[in-house]
Amino acid sequence: MAEEDKYIDAFRTTLPVLIDKEMYKVRKQQRSLILLVCVLLGVNMLLFGAGLSLLLYNRQQPVMVQPVAVPAATNALTAPETAGPESIPEPEPEPEEVPEIIKRVPPAPKPRAKKEPVRKEPATELLRTAGHVPEYVLTSKGMTLQNLAARYYGDRVFWVCIFDYNSRVLKDPDVLPLGIRLRLPRKEEYGIDASDPSSLRRARALAKSLTGR
Repeated sequence: MAEEDKYIDAFRTTLPVLIDKEMYKVRKQQRSLILLVCVLLGVNMLLFGAGLSLLLYNRQQPVMVQPVAVPAATNALTAPETAGPESIPEPEPEPEEVPEIIKRVPPAPKPRAKKEPVRKEPATELLRTAGHVPEYVLTSKGMTLQNLAARYYGDRVFWVCIFDYNSRVLKDPDVLPLGIRLRLPRKEEYGIDASDPSSLRRARALAKSLTGR
């Protein structure tokens, strides 16, 4: 118990000293902060006073106005009207107006655009084109199954072969979607021969069975 009392007494004696030291540090920091604020305020006041004095000095400066030279014509106008009759100039005679003859030129006729005749491919060219059948074509505006059949197979009746070959993407032979890859069947697959009447009959029969035409 004696040792505990010693510790308690030592703590009681050292605690006020520690508190005083901490309070001294806090007061010192407060004083430094107050001093810094006062310095900043003083600098701001000096800057404000300098700006205000400069503004007042600029307002007090007189504005220099340069004299404007008066042209000689104004002096003649401001002359006294008491001049004699000799000083009054005589009016000059006005020139006679000459009528101008305006010739109206009719506008030139606009050149008419020449209409190029629509070129029809003869049967010989169709037969030459029909010799080579590509694997597919990309559909464009104005393209029809009949035109493709006449171009690559030599007769429009073979359109039904193209329609049947592309039955997955074509639902109506009269509606050809734009920008699709349309496959063209080989002649051997449907027995296509424009010079064979039996081949033409088979194509017509196929068209009737598929579309009722």
